[in-house]
Amino acid sequence: MLRLHVLSSATRRCVTGWLGVDAGGAARTSWLTRNALVARSMAATPPGEGEEYMDMNTYHAVADETLEMVQEAIETVCDELGLADVDSALSQGVLNVAFEDGDAVFVLNKQTPNQQIWLSSPISGPMRFNYDVDAALWRHWRTGHELANLLRQEFSQLASQSAGKDVIVDLDLGDLHTHHLI
Repeated sequence: MLRLHVLSSATRRCVTGWLGVDAGGAARTSWLTRNALVARSMAATPPGEGEEYMDMNTYHAVADETLEMVQEAIETVCDELGLADVDSALSQGVLNVAFEDGDAVFVLNKQTPNQQIWLSSPISGPMRFNYDVDAALWRHWRTGHELANLLRQEFSQLASQSAGKDVIVDLDLGDLHTHHLI
């Protein structure tokens, strides 16, 4: 038997249950569904190597600046190329970027409790990024891939389709102001 503590998002209380194996070898729980187990396993991601938790003011400053820089880069490229079918909106820590009348929508948003930025991409799917303080960049929490490189590739691919020619979206998040971290 394995004792589990789970924070219920509905009640905001920690509940305890038991995960065991029945006589037939099948896993069972006394009160926890499979979906709840999956949600719990994905809930919190600790910082990876070279990453550390920041104070909340620093996290908000760096995350907000990142979202603003991404939006600015997209708008600059779209203005230069005359791409009217790309829309972006940033509000309350959520950046939506829609290509081709909403057929391809990216969502970047802050996940304050985990100090992460989450990406929902029509190309690569959902991803979570932790801020690497030492390198001053956002890295995928499992693979270590950089957020800026991923967005550069995927935005360039969709902008090229919209423009009908090869386009490179110049997305340099390396300019994040590291003075927030001092």
